[in-house]
Amino acid sequence: MKQKYLITKNDFNTEYYIKELSELEKENYGLIAEESYDVESLSNAINQGKESTINRIRTLNFYPPFHCAEKIADAIIELFKSESQKLSEVFIDDGELIARYREILGIEAEIKETIGAALYEDEAAPEFDEILAGEIDEENYVEPDEISDISPSSPLSTKIADEDALDVDGEE
Repeated sequence: MKQKYLITKNDFNTEYYIKELSELEKENYGLIAEESYDVESLSNAINQGKESTINRIRTLNFYPPFHCAEKIADAIIELFKSESQKLSEVFIDDGELIARYREILGIEAEIKETIGAALYEDEAAPEFDEILAGEIDEENYVEPDEISDISPSSPLSTKIADEDALDVDGEE
């Protein structure tokens, strides 16, 4: 999924706005969320660092994943420093992010070596592309005994706001 974040400041430099847009069709984006922030609260957060800036921009209605929030915070900080610039755009392509995680974490090699060996008793593990294409020899398939846990600090984990952690059905 492709997302675009538009960060703007008003003509009087008293408020900043963040619009989150998601690609509906090629080069056609739809508005997902919009938040406004007063300059004083953003200034205080920026002076305390990027992490404080990320914490400030996250709200109940706008809570971007960390990799997006980092880029948004960087754009806000740059926009805050500029007197003439009124708009900053941040583009996120989750496809690129997934490819980067695969490369960094070596998931493809791990699937071939670890999981593939556990799933197939008598033959070599299938190629990664074969797994995705569904070309698996079901005769030799063996159910894995365990699924390893994903730790909360893993870059693939999802963080949930504390107030949303117990809200299972969307009710309070």
